[in-house]
Amino acid sequence: HVHTFYGPRFFHPSTSYEDLLSTQSSMNTSPFVENKSLYWHPAIYRVAPDGTHYRVDDLEFGPYYRWDRSVFPQVEPFPPGFRMIAASNDPGACGVGSDCPSACGVEDDCPNAVAMFTECCDFRNNGESCSSWEGQLFFPRQNCDFVGIALAMPTCWNGELDSPDHKSHMAYTTNGGVEGSCPSTHPRRLPQVQVFVRIPNYRGADFNYVLSDGNAIPGIDGAWHFHSDFFNGWDEGKFQEIMDNCAPHPDREPGDFNPPCDCTPGEESLYDGGLTPNDSVPPQVCDADVKRLVVDEEIAVTTDLPLYPGSCQGAPMIPRTWTDLTADLFSTDCNNPITTTSTSSTTTSGTTTTSSTSTSTTTQPPPTTTTTTSTTTSTTTQPPPTTTTTSTTSSTTTTTQPPPTTTTTTTTSSTTTTTTTSTGDPPGEVYKAIVCGRGYGCEEGDWEDAPIDSLHEVRCCRDCSDGCPNAWKQKCPYEDPDVYSRSKMRKRVCYERQTFLDAIDICASVGGRLCTPWEVEAGCAAGTGCGYDSEMVWACHYDGHECVEDTECCGLCVNGECDGEYDELFA
Repeated sequence: HVHTFYGPRFFHPSTSYEDLLSTQSSMNTSPFVENKSLYWHPAIYRVAPDGTHYRVDDLEFGPYYRWDRSVFPQVEPFPPGFRMIAASNDPGACGVGSDCPSACGVEDDCPNAVAMFTECCDFRNNGESCSSWEGQLFFPRQNCDFVGIALAMPTCWNGELDSPDHKSHMAYTTNGGVEGSCPSTHPRRLPQVQVFVRIPNYRGADFNYVLSDGNAIPGIDGAWHFHSDFFNGWDEGKFQEIMDNCAPHPDREPGDFNPPCDCTPGEESLYDGGLTPNDSVPPQVCDADVKRLVVDEEIAVTTDLPLYPGSCQGAPMIPRTWTDLTADLFSTDCNNPITTTSTSSTTTSGTTTTSSTSTSTTTQPPPTTTTTTSTTTSTTTQPPPTTTTTSTTSSTTTTTQPPPTTTTTTTTSSTTTTTTTSTGDPPGEVYKAIVCGRGYGCEEGDWEDAPIDSLHEVRCCRDCSDGCPNAWKQKCPYEDPDVYSRSKMRKRVCYERQTFLDAIDICASVGGRLCTPWEVEAGCAAGTGCGYDSEMVWACHYDGHECVEDTECCGLCVNGECDGEYDELFA
C-alpha cells in the first residue's frame, strides 16, 4: 500500500542502515543533522462523493522520544540497523496487561495505557476545543481545524534488530507505560517513539477519509487500525549522549504529550542535546520522481486506490539502480520533472528488491511546521526523577473514548465571555485573583488582580479526606492534608491561556474546583506539571470565606464574606 515517508529521501524498499547514515542534510527532512531516521505510515486519502481519492500531502509530522532511567531493565539507545512496526491493535497497545487489567479509556487507574488516540480540534480564544477518541484512528464526519493522530510504539526488546513481521522482536510493557515492566520474552528496554501526525484543514463533513491499507475496523464507521514504521538512523553514539546528559524537567508530568522541549535547542530546553539544526531541509518529493524511482503508477489522485494485501501486486517494483542519494536524482520543478535517472548519480547493476512494504509517496511538513524535541516523564502516576523524552519533529495531542460514545473535551471555551461590573471595578471590567503557580517568585509577582476575560493558566484543587484518584496530587500535606491538586485534566491535557469562567468550568469537569489563593500560595498546587510553577494561575475563595474585596472571591465579597456563584454573577 502507499506510504507517506519522513526523513531521508531513501524511501526505496532496499534502503539500508548505511544508506541512512550517508544521507546529506539537503536530502533529509529531519530538523536535526544527527537524526537520519526514517519514519512512515499508510498514506491518508480524502475521498470525494464521486469516489475520487486525493492523497493528503499537507501533513505535519513529529516523533517524540521518551525514556525512564529509573526502572529496570535500564533503557538502551537504538542499536545500528534497528527497525520496527507498531500498530494500534498490537497486543498491549490498549493497555491490557498484568499490571493494568483494564480496557481502553480508564484514566485514573492506568492513565497512559492506551498507545493510540485521535483528536478533532478547532482553534478557540487562543486555545483549542477538541473531541477525541482513544485506542484507534478515527476519521470524524465533521470539519475540524485539524485532526491529530498519535501512536506510541512499544519499548520492550528481545535483542534482535528486526523480525520477519518487523514486530515480534518488540513488545509493550505490561501496563502500557514507559516505566512499566517488560515481559520475560523481551527483557531489554529501548526508548519509546511516539509518532504524531496532524491533518490541517480537515474536511470530514464534505469528504470521507481513508487509509491506503484499507484496514478499517468493522462495524464502526470512520474507525481504523493505524500503524507506523521506524528505521533507526541516529548517528552512532548520539542518542546515548543525549540520554546521559539530558535530565527530566522538574515540571514534567507522567503522560505529557507535546511538552516544552528539554533536549533540543530552544528557549525552554534544559539541554540542547548537542544537536545541529538542519538548515537545508529539502522540499516534498515530486510524484513523477516516485513513479520513476519506485513504482510507476498513479498514487496522488486516483479512482482505484493502490492496495497490496500481503505482498506487492499490481505495478512492479522498479529495481534500485543508484547508490548515492544526490540532488540530481530528484526534480526541482514538479511541473517539469526529469524523466530519466541521472547518469551522474552513482549506479549499480540491476539490483533486485523484495519488501513487505510497497508503493510509496513522500511528504514533508510544510515550511510553517515547527519541529521540536522534548524530554518528559514516563507513565507512572508520579514522575520518576530520572525520566526523560525527546522529539524530533512537529506535533499533535490528546485522547478519549471510541465511538459511538465519543466525548468532547474543551481545551479552550468556544464562547466569548461577557461580564458585568461589581463594586470597586472599573465600568465593564470584573477582576479576579491570579497567583504564582508555585506560590512565589513569578515575574508578575506572587498575587495580582486580572480581568476575568484575560488569559491565564489553570490548576485545580479538590477536597479528598480519604485520598483522591491517582490523577490528583497531594502537595501540601502539612498545611492541609485534604487538599489535592492537578494541572493535567482529562486525557492529560494542559489548559493554558484560559479566561476565569473557562477555568472554573475546566476544574468542575474533572470533579474539582479552582484552588484558593491561600492554597496556591501554600504550594498546594506546585509541581503538578504543565510548566505552570512560574506562571500565574487563576484562584478564588468560596462562599463563607473572609474577604475584603470581590477579587478574592469566586463570586462577590458581601459584608466581609464571599457570597454568590460565579455563573449567576457573570454569565
